[in-house]
Order: sequence, then C-alpha cells, then structure tokens
Amino acid sequence: MIVIIKRSAEIDVNLKKIKSIRKVGKFNANKFCGVINLNHHPLKIQNQMRNEW
Repeated sequence: MIVIIKRSAEIDVNLKKIKSIRKVGKFNANKFCGVINLNHHPLKIQNQMRNEW
C-alpha cells in the first residue's frame, strides 16, 4: 500500500494517514533456525568457495 504524505499538509492529517496503514506482524526468525549438517570443516568450505573466483 502506498500513502502519499505532502509537506504542505497539516501534521494531524499526515498522522492519520500513517496510522491508517495496516500493520504487518513481526518477522518470525525461528521459522528459519536449524542445524546444518556439513561434510567438511566450515573454514575449508569457505576457502574453497573463495578460491573459485
């Protein structure tokens, strides 16, 4: 949703426009948490990736 706020408008009008925007819920980082199973040591993988280019 796009709300256009003009500098020339009164503060009360701009605040009403801002409050009328629908609030979105918080980001749930736990959804993406987990354990990665690696076959090699992480530094070894990082060195291999950096040496590719």
